[in-house]
Amino acid sequence: MSWLPPRFWQPKIDFEATGKGLVVDLGEEVPLFVSLRPGALNFVSWLKSREDIDLAVYTAGTEPYAKQTLKKLGLEGEVGEVAEGSL
Repeated sequence: MSWLPPRFWQPKIDFEATGKGLVVDLGEEVPLFVSLRPGALNFVSWLKSREDIDLAVYTAGTEPYAKQTLKKLGLEGEVGEVAEGSL
């Protein structure tokens, strides 16, 4: 079959982002399957526990995607603003 070990065949899906506006210029609802990096939740928890760290989150995703991801990371209400735009 494949030279890759089975654990690499399909990434673990941590959550499904749902709703309209997840994909730019696509007016229909398309689910996005999101896989968090190993240790991401523990790392975010550690960051939140540190008073000497200001946390900023950047994504190339749309605002609806960003809001759902922040919620899953436990950062809902922790980040002051979700802004959407391009460079």
